[in-house]
Amino acid sequence: MTKPTSSELDQSIVEAITALVQDVMPKDSNLRLLGATDSLSDAGVSSLNLVNLMFAVEATFDIFIPPERVTAASFRSIDSIARMVQAIGIETKTSAA
Repeated sequence: MTKPTSSELDQSIVEAITALVQDVMPKDSNLRLLGATDSLSDAGVSSLNLVNLMFAVEATFDIFIPPERVTAASFRSIDSIARMVQAIGIETKTSAA
Protein backbone atom coordinates (compact mmCIF):
# COMPACT_ATOMS: atom_id res chain seq x y z
CA MET A 1 0.00 0.00 0.00
CA THR A 2 1.40 3.40 -0.93
CA LYS A 3 1.36 6.40 1.36
CA PRO A 4 -1.11 9.13 0.43
CA THR A 5 0.50 12.27 -0.87
CA SER A 6 -0.03 15.57 0.91
CA SER A 7 -2.77 16.49 -1.57
CA GLU A 8 -4.54 13.17 -0.81
CA LEU A 9 -4.59 13.87 2.90
CA ASP A 10 -7.91 14.84 4.36
CA GLN A 11 -7.49 18.59 4.78
CA SER A 12 -9.85 18.63 7.76
CA ILE A 13 -7.34 16.38 9.56
CA VAL A 14 -4.48 18.72 8.65
CA GLU A 15 -6.47 21.74 9.86
CA ALA A 16 -7.42 20.05 13.14
CA ILE A 17 -3.81 19.02 13.80
CA THR A 18 -2.61 22.53 12.99
CA ALA A 19 -5.03 23.86 15.61
CA LEU A 20 -3.84 21.26 18.15
CA VAL A 21 -0.21 22.20 17.53
CA GLN A 22 -1.08 25.85 18.08
CA ASP A 23 -2.81 24.92 21.35
CA VAL A 24 0.18 23.03 22.77
CA MET A 25 2.86 25.47 21.64
CA PRO A 26 4.11 28.26 23.86
CA LYS A 27 2.41 31.55 22.99
CA ASP A 28 5.75 33.21 22.11
CA SER A 29 6.69 30.62 19.47
CA ASN A 30 7.09 31.24 15.73
CA LEU A 31 4.34 28.76 14.94
CA ARG A 32 2.53 31.10 12.59
CA LEU A 33 5.44 30.64 10.18
CA LEU A 34 5.21 26.84 10.38
CA GLY A 35 4.17 25.00 7.23
CA ALA A 36 2.56 21.56 7.16
CA THR A 37 5.83 19.85 6.24
CA ASP A 38 8.15 21.90 8.47
CA SER A 39 9.89 20.16 11.35
CA LEU A 40 8.07 20.67 14.64
CA SER A 41 11.28 20.25 16.64
CA ASP A 42 13.01 22.90 14.52
CA ALA A 43 10.07 25.20 15.29
CA GLY A 44 10.68 24.75 19.01
CA VAL A 45 8.19 22.04 19.94
CA SER A 46 9.61 20.36 23.04
CA SER A 47 9.29 16.69 23.95
CA LEU A 48 6.71 17.66 26.59
CA ASN A 49 4.74 19.57 23.92
CA LEU A 50 4.85 16.44 21.73
CA VAL A 51 3.50 14.24 24.52
CA ASN A 52 0.67 16.72 25.09
CA LEU A 53 0.08 16.83 21.34
CA MET A 54 -0.11 13.03 21.16
CA PHE A 55 -2.78 12.95 23.89
CA ALA A 56 -4.68 15.78 22.18
CA VAL A 57 -4.57 13.94 18.83
CA GLU A 58 -5.88 10.75 20.45
CA ALA A 59 -8.72 12.63 22.17
CA THR A 60 -9.65 14.74 19.15
CA PHE A 61 -9.77 11.88 16.66
CA ASP A 62 -10.95 9.24 19.17
CA ILE A 63 -8.06 6.94 18.30
CA PHE A 64 -5.35 5.05 20.14
CA ILE A 65 -1.83 5.62 18.85
CA PRO A 66 -0.04 2.30 19.30
CA PRO A 67 3.47 2.46 20.80
CA GLU A 68 5.10 1.41 17.51
CA ARG A 69 3.65 4.55 15.88
CA VAL A 70 5.00 6.89 18.56
CA THR A 71 8.18 7.76 16.68
CA ALA A 72 10.10 10.87 15.76
CA ALA A 73 9.12 10.29 12.13
CA SER A 74 5.39 10.12 12.96
CA PHE A 75 5.56 13.38 14.90
CA ARG A 76 8.06 15.22 12.67
CA SER A 77 5.53 17.62 11.14
CA ILE A 78 1.85 18.43 10.91
CA ASP A 79 1.79 16.50 7.64
CA SER A 80 3.39 13.38 9.17
CA ILE A 81 0.93 13.43 12.08
CA ALA A 82 -1.98 13.77 9.64
CA ARG A 83 -0.68 10.78 7.65
CA MET A 84 -0.46 8.73 10.83
CA VAL A 85 -3.98 9.73 11.97
CA GLN A 86 -5.40 8.95 8.54
CA ALA A 87 -3.62 5.57 8.44
CA ILE A 88 -4.83 4.61 11.93
CA GLY A 89 -8.35 5.61 10.92
CA ILE A 90 -8.16 3.44 7.80
CA GLU A 91 -6.71 0.51 9.79
CA THR A 92 -9.45 0.86 12.41
CA LYS A 93 -12.20 0.86 9.76
CA THR A 94 -10.64 -2.12 8.00
CA SER A 95 -10.28 -4.18 11.18
CA ALA A 96 -13.86 -3.33 12.24
CA ALA A 97 -15.31 -4.53 8.93
